[in-house]
Amino acid sequence: ESTDHINIQYAFGDGKQKSCELMKTAVSNLLDGLPIQGYCSMNMDGIPVITDFVGGVQITVPDNSLEDTYPEFKEGAVVNITGENAEKFVRYRDTDKTQSALVRQERQKTYLQALIQKAQEKAGEDAGFVADLYDSIKSYTVTNMGNDIFAKLLTASGNGITDTETVPGEGKQGKNFDEYQVDKDALSDLIISMFYEKIQ
Repeated sequence: ESTDHINIQYAFGDGKQKSCELMKTAVSNLLDGLPIQGYCSMNMDGIPVITDFVGGVQITVPDNSLEDTYPEFKEGAVVNITGENAEKFVRYRDTDKTQSALVRQERQKTYLQALIQKAQEKAGEDAGFVADLYDSIKSYTVTNMGNDIFAKLLTASGNGITDTETVPGEGKQGKNFDEYQVDKDALSDLIISMFYEKIQ
C-alpha cells in the first residue's frame, strides 16, 4: 500500500476506460469501500463545447486567484463564462503558490453549479435538450453511464441535490509537492451521515 495523490491513478491507465476504472477503485477505497456505480471523465477540449452548448453561464468570481494573470476575473466580479474563456477559468492555477489546487477547486465548483443550473433551465424549455447535450460531449467523454442515467442525474440535481462536500483534511506542503492529508475519522463520520441510515 502506498500514499500518493489520488489523481495519479488515472495516469496509470490508458486515458480511457482503464483509467476511469482505476479512479473508481481508488475513490471507493478512500471512501471506506463505498460502491461507485458510475463514472464520467471529460477531457479539457469538452469544456468550451459544453459551455457554449448551454449558451454560456454567468458566475460571480469567488476569489482573487486569477486576478494577477487575468484581471477580468477580479474577486466578486460578475462575469460571463463562454467557450472562449471557460478553460482558463477552471484550469489555471499558480503553481508557485502553495495549495493553489484547492483554490482552483472552488472555482471549478462555482462553474459546475452555474453550468448545471443553466442546463436545468434549458431542459425545462426543451424536452430533447438533455439528449442533445449528451451527444454534444460524447466524443470528449469516457463514461459507463448512458443517456438515461445522464438525464436522471440532471433531473435529480434539479430537485436541489446540488450540494457538494469536501473530503475532510488539511492542505500541507510536502517534500516535493503540495499534499492534502485526509482526516480519516472525520471522513468516516461524513460517509456514515451521507450514505447510511440508522436502523431503529
